[in-house]
Amino acid sequence: MEASRKHAGQVPLDDFYEVLAEEGEEHEVAEHWKEHEALHQALAQLPPRRARVMVLYEDGYSTAEIAQHLGIKEELVRKEKSLGLRQLRDAMRHVALAG
Repeated sequence: MEASRKHAGQVPLDDFYEVLAEEGEEHEVAEHWKEHEALHQALAQLPPRRARVMVLYEDGYSTAEIAQHLGIKEELVRKEKSLGLRQLRDAMRHVALAG
């Protein structure tokens, strides 16, 4: 299965923190990571198949590729993706209002 986005340029998280701290304001870095952590927690709250669909979607896989990989119909992938996006959007809206 091919993805349009590759992970070839990944940087260890500790190194990434250092780069961000050097290039940007500490406040901006902290806000970025708060949002990142909130999104990660929201993703963890999704049902397992829906979370997997969302991760594959974010990694650039097509609906057909996701369906083939998970052994489900494309229609179900579209439904899971739609529900997943809605749930993540709602979770992030809640975080924004609380923060």
